[in-house]
Amino acid sequence: MKTGIDFFIDKDVYIKHKDKTTLGDHVAIDKGVYCTTQLEIGDYVHLAPYTVIIGGKEAKLKMEHFSGIAAG
Repeated sequence: MKTGIDFFIDKDVYIKHKDKTTLGDHVAIDKGVYCTTQLEIGDYVHLAPYTVIIGGKEAKLKMEHFSGIAAG
């Protein structure tokens, strides 16, 4: 996993493809986030608690700077 500065990942987060994950600066991934895709996360991004992101091995979630995602 490649990370920027000032990031938080809760201990209860599951990221299947950590080797194909990049996080920008000032990123927060909260409790219970479950992800089976590749992740490309920009700066100032928040993934709220219990967000579920499901896809295949080649799938990728790309979030641009200053964005967020929430369950429900």
